[in-house]
Amino acid sequence: GLVSFLAGHLAYVAAFVYLLYVSPTDTVALLATPELVATLAGIALFSFHIYLYFRPLLRDLYMECVAYILIITSMLLSAAALSFDTYYSAEFRYQILAGSVAFYISDIFVGRSKFMGVSAFNTCMCLPLYYGGQFALGFSAALAS
Repeated sequence: GLVSFLAGHLAYVAAFVYLLYVSPTDTVALLATPELVATLAGIALFSFHIYLYFRPLLRDLYMECVAYILIITSMLLSAAALSFDTYYSAEFRYQILAGSVAFYISDIFVGRSKFMGVSAFNTCMCLPLYYGGQFALGFSAALAS
């Protein structure tokens, strides 16, 4: 399961980075805007907080979980960067961002279930966020044109 989810996150990262690459927008200038820099820094800090939250619980899965946090954070960072590229429609950009945020948050609840115990709360939060995020990301393809 872990490898499949990592591959899925990496596919999203590749797609979002590709969209930034093929956009006629000056990507370097886009990445240097203060708003985007602040957004990316906030995401990175939040992910570091998530790492600190789970670190005492990781034990034998430490490296796998650190890799997973880095990859899902990369997905969210690339989606956030894409959300600032005005070459694409606002609906498309925000659909991708919303789907990525939902997917990211759902994985926090997966971690809570794995390392803190399964609970109805984790399940009720994880599944709608996961499926909603996947739907939003899939539906964004219809908005791309």
